[in-house]
Amino acid sequence: MTKTSLFADISEEEYRALPHISYSKISKFITNGPESLLPDKPKKFKTTTVLGTLFDTLLTEPNKLSEKFFIGDDSLTDKQLEIIQELAKLPELTEQLTIDIFNKFEFYSSLKEPTRLKKLYTSDSVSSYITALSNNQTLRYVTNTEIEMVKHKIEVLKTHPFTKDMFDDDNYELVYQAKVISDVLNAKCMFDLLIIDHMHGIILPVDFKFVEDKARNFMRSFERFNYYIQDTMYTDILNTEIINLGLN
Repeated sequence: MTKTSLFADISEEEYRALPHISYSKISKFITNGPESLLPDKPKKFKTTTVLGTLFDTLLTEPNKLSEKFFIGDDSLTDKQLEIIQELAKLPELTEQLTIDIFNKFEFYSSLKEPTRLKKLYTSDSVSSYITALSNNQTLRYVTNTEIEMVKHKIEVLKTHPFTKDMFDDDNYELVYQAKVISDVLNAKCMFDLLIIDHMHGIILPVDFKFVEDKARNFMRSFERFNYYIQDTMYTDILNTEIINLGLN
């Protein structure tokens, strides 16, 4: 099996720009209906989704941490992050434009302007993040505390008796962030990890889910985010391309 024929050698940005159908597009259609067929809106950097991306990055591409994240001193609320995203788009940051955005998001509307500004600039990191984000709109905000917390989760995953065998690179070929594009199905998928057992001719696809809630409540997320579609879709794409390329 040759990686170059099955796996697309493209960046994540190039992958996401492809017009092929993805799991996220289908999931959004099920949840939101025809509205999801419109061009994607800029993503909001909510804490829960950012931590999931941080987990994937530290596990599969730790060398890209500084490319994807701004590391701040203190935690920021989702509302602060939304406002900062808007401020970073401005050609010039003035107090009046800042207040206008506060009003748009109804940010502490009952307070006086100086107090509202203090509510946003709760950390020295805020100004630095706005500057960094104005140069890179995809830069997510995390703290060192969050990084250490996620690193601990990864360490548990790699050493726990139930999961440590997934990272056995002595007996298996491990391919992280494997991108598979199927023109036959007009679909695409990106695996967090593919475990390839060459000796027995087995490929085990793995997609990690970052869960802040108790593990026993995972099935709620499984249904809410339509993970059952991702399972079937990714398997079909992989099988189709293996057969299509004559690798079976």
